[in-house]
Amino acid sequence: MSYLERDLDADLASVSPDNAREICLKILDSASQLLGLGIRVREPRDAWLVMGRIIELSNEYVLARFLAEALELDNMMDVNPLIKDMAVRDFLVCAEKTRMMVLEMARRGKSWIEIARELEGTVNKEERGS
Repeated sequence: MSYLERDLDADLASVSPDNAREICLKILDSASQLLGLGIRVREPRDAWLVMGRIIELSNEYVLARFLAEALELDNMMDVNPLIKDMAVRDFLVCAEKTRMMVLEMARRGKSWIEIARELEGTVNKEERGS
């Protein structure tokens, strides 16, 4: 089992501005392994390479904004605590979305774009049949 399936929930339960970057790197390292990208994620440069590939496979460009935010959370020393809390909540949304997409892409062996098209086709068939 991968980090995304086994340990991520515990890390997300204790996420903070101080550890979000580390969790983010672990998420993207696991994603790289599951998707067969061959990139070991140890620093932000590696994270951007993996996230770039996930975005290509999913068309979910908003993930780039969330990654930038997560990588800078621990540098937000003089930022209002409400803004930090908002950024942590954004990170949680991004982490869950990334996990869900990566696990499904790895399971099906298809891009998120292909999976979404298949789901859309199924919904359209059901609507026409009703």
